Amino acid sequence: MLTVRGGRQDYVKILDFGLAALTRDPRLAPKGAVFGTPEYMSPEQARGEDATSTSDLYALGILFYEMCTGRLPFRSSDRDTLLEMQRTAPPPPPRALRPDLPELAERIVAAPGDPAYGALSLLVAHFARARIVRAVPPGAFVPPPKVTSAVVAMEVDRAARPRPDLFALVHSGFAHRRKTLKRNLVMAGYEAEAVDAALAGLGLDPRVRAERLGLAEFGALLEVLGPAPRRPGTRAHPD
Repeated sequence: MLTVRGGRQDYVKILDFGLAALTRDPRLAPKGAVFGTPEYMSPEQARGEDATSTSDLYALGILFYEMCTGRLPFRSSDRDTLLEMQRTAPPPPPRALRPDLPELAERIVAAPGDPAYGALSLLVAHFARARIVRAVPPGAFVPPPKVTSAVVAMEVDRAARPRPDLFALVHSGFAHRRKTLKRNLVMAGYEAEAVDAALAGLGLDPRVRAERLGLAEFGALLEVLGPAPRRPGTRAHPD
């Protein structure tokens, strides 16, 4: 559904009317039944337990996996098989599917200026403090990848809230990694003079690239520039 939120037109709201129907007819929801999209369900949900905030993080992790590899970690045409995989099966390492990917753990914990730093690093930093706690050798997986993997610990900031306008700006800034931040923002629809003034006001070089900015600096840019302009025939950036 498209609605209005915070003055933004065409804000995308995802609804699940199949689950909503359960509130009208309890017979559709027998005790102990498991509801949800099995590809994104956490192990505790697959066991029929209550969902918690960690269930949301698990689903977010699957979205990150899908964004990076182009496929889901667990796939099956049978719902019960999928739920069992969520409960017990280890996912294939992302680089086993996409050897060209930078190590995902490196992208998650990367700081401004690091080669692996990008929009994913900023998204994680907005919601949590992440750190690599241990390396995992290739022999821990079947089949073994050609690289060493890592375990990442995240300390979640429960006060953090989604910032669609901020991350629309972030994604615009990283749209073309070989271009300057100014060029990317102009290509996203911002006026060149406004970007020049915003960068100068923040003491940033006009040739700076997005890889040099942290969350605070992107937040300051958003305060000055406002949400990304909408061009004819385009829609606002969804969450």
